[in-house]
Amino acid sequence: LGTRRQAGEIPLGESPEGLGQSPDGRWVTAAVEESNEVVFVDTRTMARSFAVKVRGKNPEHAVFSPDGHWVLVSAEEGSAVDVINVDKRVQVAQIPVGTRPRGIGFSPDGRRAFVAAEMSSEIYVINMQTLTVQDKLMAGPKSNGISVHPDGRRVFISNGGDATVSVLDVD
Repeated sequence: LGTRRQAGEIPLGESPEGLGQSPDGRWVTAAVEESNEVVFVDTRTMARSFAVKVRGKNPEHAVFSPDGHWVLVSAEEGSAVDVINVDKRVQVAQIPVGTRPRGIGFSPDGRRAFVAAEMSSEIYVINMQTLTVQDKLMAGPKSNGISVHPDGRRVFISNGGDATVSVLDVD
């Protein structure tokens, strides 16, 4: 920042989207739309380390679980969330959710994930132990972004259809 210049560049592929970072800071992920993959960058070497192909078309977000074991991937042209096992470096599941999943957030303990489905205006609660949908809730129109409060008791959802933020009381 002091020099106000770019310090480096890491090639990812055409149309990289959302970035994620592992809790320990070792990995940065980028969802790469055109190749339908998630690229893992090793922050120690500042280089592309490996990529995992995903089934969802046009991946948008790639978000780490709090323990760094899982990465959930939402796709613009999909109605499911892809699940990557980071240690095995492979997609291990695909969980059906509403149309055009977007933002993803985890409870602090990592037992639940929250996924906003933009076109169906729904929030999906995923049980991370069984990798299944535990609950489905209506959200505001065109629900998109997700932010989970650090205490895990509230989830904030941005709604692009009416310029609001919904608040989900997890209890």
